[in-house]
Amino acid sequence: MAIVWPIHPDVLSVNSIRQVHIDLSHELASTELLSGVPTVVEVGTGQLAITDVSVSTVPETVDGETVAIGKAVTFTVSCATEGVYTLVVSVQTSSRPTQQVLVYEATLTVL
Repeated sequence: MAIVWPIHPDVLSVNSIRQVHIDLSHELASTELLSGVPTVVEVGTGQLAITDVSVSTVPETVDGETVAIGKAVTFTVSCATEGVYTLVVSVQTSSRPTQQVLVYEATLTVL
């Protein structure tokens, strides 16, 4: 079962292109980082165009808070159709022994 997690921004205008950030720092130990190439998949409709999925390589600002390098998943998204979309995000961490892949679910609204 996925953990439901907030994303920023969580609302997107039709036909706009936005970079989205998911702050996962509260799920990680202080020295633990996200690793590898995360996946972000829209469930059900295939209406979202999702590109440039990565672990953060610079500090990101999410809801007014600075998120350290390696503690957020970022991606670019666009959509031409209004609706509420469910995203599933999977990412590994640097913990040893290797942590299971963390799986998160998020909702994006397109208006």
